[in-house]
Amino acid sequence: MLFFVSSVFLTTIASSTILVSTSPIFAMLFKKKIDPFIIMAILGIFIMNFNTSFGYILGNVLAILSAISFAIYTYFLSRLDYDSLSIIPIIYLISSIFMIPVLPFYGLGDINPISILAVLGLVLVPTLIGHGSVIYTANKLPISLVTSAELIEPVMATILAIPIFHQIPDTQELIGGTITLISIYFAFRR
Repeated sequence: MLFFVSSVFLTTIASSTILVSTSPIFAMLFKKKIDPFIIMAILGIFIMNFNTSFGYILGNVLAILSAISFAIYTYFLSRLDYDSLSIIPIIYLISSIFMIPVLPFYGLGDINPISILAVLGLVLVPTLIGHGSVIYTANKLPISLVTSAELIEPVMATILAIPIFHQIPDTQELIGGTITLISIYFAFRR
């Protein structure tokens, strides 16, 4: 999560979320045979990131590290035999403990009613519903299905980034991102 949050500050929201959604590519690396669609997805990533400034490259690398971390995380979750509902609080507690040393670098920011509502929204939707669903299904469904379900995130994040942050994706991001998402979709439809 730290890689993802850091990447959002150093690249566009579209690039960050599309690159994080490449975790199915890295999840497929646990298989012996690499699908040609995965190679197409990697090509899409290169198109998306060709000719970007150094700041964007660093943000994009952090987003890819987030994707790799998520693939490894879901891979190990899929290998465990656990009661999904009992492990969710344990994972959140461990995550919170790991984030404490990072707090001095990021700070708390302004605490006001709007920021409190934003934090509550983040806790409810992406954390409890989104991440909780990943934990719940990781040992019940194939890892490829679990990781590919996150493909809706870059689409929604890019759409929301236009009015909220005034970040309009450029042609290169749209072409590369579309190739990446479609390739991942077809790789897991087989």
